[in-house]
Amino acid sequence: MQLNFHFITNIGILFILIGLIMLVFPPKYKNYWYGINTKWTVFNEESWAVGQKLFAYCHIGMGLIFIIAGLFISVANVHGFSFVLLLIALWKMSTYFVNKKLSNLINDKIN
Repeated sequence: MQLNFHFITNIGILFILIGLIMLVFPPKYKNYWYGINTKWTVFNEESWAVGQKLFAYCHIGMGLIFIIAGLFISVANVHGFSFVLLLIALWKMSTYFVNKKLSNLINDKIN
């Protein structure tokens, strides 16, 4: 399946909007429908708030990466599966980044 510039940039804009909504309307503690649940975000309310804010910034970053990647669609003939792999890789990297940051913050407070 070949993708076009508008489809990829719309995905990027969607990610940016999700990130901005999460910054303006942060999810309540241990909300399973809205927000990101990981081992460290549900540790306590403070780590939840910090984790959701970090994930919101990650969403905005992923959106910018998708918009930039969409610009290369018009230059190169890129297959749609590449963007699925990009999405999975960016999601895993953002989850790792947020969990690592939260584990460092929580371990610093405990010690």
